[in-house]
Amino acid sequence: MLDDDGTQVLCHECGKRYRMLPTHLLRAHGLTADQYRLAHGIAPRQPLESASTNAKKTANGYRVYEQRPDIRAALGGGTKSAAAALTRAAQRAAPDLARRASVRHRRSVNAARNAARQREEKQRLLDARAQAAGYPSIAEWLAGHPALTGEQIAVRLGISRSAARGLRRATATRLDPHARMAAIARVVAGERLRAVAPGIDTHPDTLRAWVVASAEAHAAAEAAGYPDAGTWLTHRNRLPEHTRRKAVQAVLAGESRAHVARRLGVTDVAVGNWVRTHQSGEPDRGVGHAG
Repeated sequence: MLDDDGTQVLCHECGKRYRMLPTHLLRAHGLTADQYRLAHGIAPRQPLESASTNAKKTANGYRVYEQRPDIRAALGGGTKSAAAALTRAAQRAAPDLARRASVRHRRSVNAARNAARQREEKQRLLDARAQAAGYPSIAEWLAGHPALTGEQIAVRLGISRSAARGLRRATATRLDPHARMAAIARVVAGERLRAVAPGIDTHPDTLRAWVVASAEAHAAAEAAGYPDAGTWLTHRNRLPEHTRRKAVQAVLAGESRAHVARRLGVTDVAVGNWVRTHQSGEPDRGVGHAG
């Protein structure tokens, strides 16, 4: 099921959010949109983009319709769909449309191949560093150092902290199925994502993707009267308004956002969103949760 918060959709492969998924899926994971839909049980005709992005595309289509009399004439003549009329009009207006599409496709394929080669080269270098430390591969090295944080991994391997966190998250995808199911069960039972994720060396967004895709979460959401597991989890993890108000007051009084976030078990980004909402005078809709 597509996890859409209105402005971005969640990638179930890596736990990150994007306005549109197809390009990210091809470049980062080597997946086409159809392969991704099939792997994660998403309807074949479901757009892999946020509601706001889809609305903008629809608005652009209506604007083109208003500005192009040839398209309106084609639709008035009984054309089966607006998409077909738009396609024929574009082909008449731009004879080289197919060539341009071919160029874009070729660039996209080349970008995906380059990304794959870069990943392979990085993997080879990491494996070489692990072998120098007496391990057959970087995966074995990580398995032999389960207690290391991302920062410690970065120092040991001489890589960036973001790359180290990526390695740690990658190991989470190879978790024992029983450990993953146990973590999902803890979240469904009421524990917060950010409290469970560190215990299995997993990013909270990745754990959220697992929970949202689980049958247990769907059953809990249905029992609570929510349309899907993502909405249920978002609303359940939302902090009460009085707690958010106290957090804003603490920041305005001089306490750091990071300190307030740690105390509440949320992200400093969430606390910053609450403060900005308060200062702008907008109504607090409580969107700054972090699980």
